[in-house]
Amino acid sequence: MRTLFLALTFILISFLVLAQCTTYQSFESFGTAALPTQGGTWAQTGMVYSTNSFRTGARSIAFNGSGDWIRTPQLATPSIISFWYKRSSNSTAWSLVVETSPNNTTWTTRGTITNATVTQQQYILNLGSLGLTNIYVKLRDARSSGPHERYVDDLTWTSTNPLENNMVPFPLTGNCTQIINSNYLIIDQGGPNETYNNN
Repeated sequence: MRTLFLALTFILISFLVLAQCTTYQSFESFGTAALPTQGGTWAQTGMVYSTNSFRTGARSIAFNGSGDWIRTPQLATPSIISFWYKRSSNSTAWSLVVETSPNNTTWTTRGTITNATVTQQQYILNLGSLGLTNIYVKLRDARSSGPHERYVDDLTWTSTNPLENNMVPFPLTGNCTQIINSNYLIIDQGGPNETYNNN
C-alpha cells in the first residue's frame, strides 16, 4: 500500500510539473554582470547589464544605443527562441531586430520588434519551422538614434531534438522544476527558507 501511495504521489507531482513547465535546452536570466555561459560562447558589443527592469534573476540586459547587440552561441538544432522585453519611461521610437547567421558574418533578419512598452512582453520565434541548423542568433538595436534604455531578459531556446530539451532553467524562477528525462539530485539544506542545490 505504501509503495502504491508513493507511486501515485510521484505520478501526480510529475503531472503538475509538466503542466506548469516547458523544457528548455537553455535558459539565461542574465543574473550577473558578465556574458552568459549557457550553451557555449556568447558575444556582445555596446549593451550593458542593468539592475533595472529584470523579469527574473538580478539583472536584465539593456540596449542604450544604436548598434548594440548580443549574440548567442552557435545553435545546432534550434527550435523555439523566446525572450521578454520592455522599454524605460522614455517613449522615443525604438526597434530590435532578431537575426540569424550560419557563419557569424552574413546575417538575415528574422523578426523586428517596434512595440516596446513599460510592461514586459514576450517575443517568440520558431526557428525550427524555418529548417535552420548550426546558426547564431543576434539581437541588435536598430534604432536611428538616442541613449534611452531598452531591456531584454529571460532568453531561452529549445531544440528540435527532444532529447536535448532536458536542462533545468537556472536560476530557477520559483515555479518550475524539470524532472523528466533527467537525473538530478535535489538536496534539502535544512530549513523552510533555504535554497536548493542541484547536481
